[in-house]
Amino acid sequence: MQKTLNEQELERKEIGDAKELEADRLYLLHIRGSPLEEALLFKALMDKYRVSQRELVKMLREMEIPYTQPQVSRLLSLLDLEPEFQKMIADKKMAHTTGFELAKLPLEYRKTLQGKERITHYDIEEIKETLIVTGDLLDLVESVPNLPIYKQDQWWSSLSPSEKEKIYKLHQKKE
Repeated sequence: MQKTLNEQELERKEIGDAKELEADRLYLLHIRGSPLEEALLFKALMDKYRVSQRELVKMLREMEIPYTQPQVSRLLSLLDLEPEFQKMIADKKMAHTTGFELAKLPLEYRKTLQGKERITHYDIEEIKETLIVTGDLLDLVESVPNLPIYKQDQWWSSLSPSEKEKIYKLHQKKE
């Protein structure tokens, strides 16, 4: 049975796609362990094949490269970082796992780390602690009734020890 022109064209396209996928697979195996390069390749593959992260994971599994959707998502989060932080990861002045945590922080807090020679997990944790303490303090302050000065002691007395501790910690950080 002779193939029609459309069938021959489709077969050539499938072979071409298979060769491209194999080339992408080999390149991914080559760069494995370089989180930024993996992220750039994942982004390029998603754009090239117009697929979602979930569909990309299925493609990777078909190429026998086991990634989960959360792993792909975390790697792609590195691309949301400012170029300065991406360079630090590439230059090994910041671990890529620290980069994952940094990408979760609001931009104004990430900016406080710009210009540092090295960024560690402890730097990120310190910022997170500040965010938590500040957020909790704001909740407390917003719940403060508009009291005359002589009744503010009563309000302070009504706070739990953990609420008071958060206020102390924030006060110490400002000093």
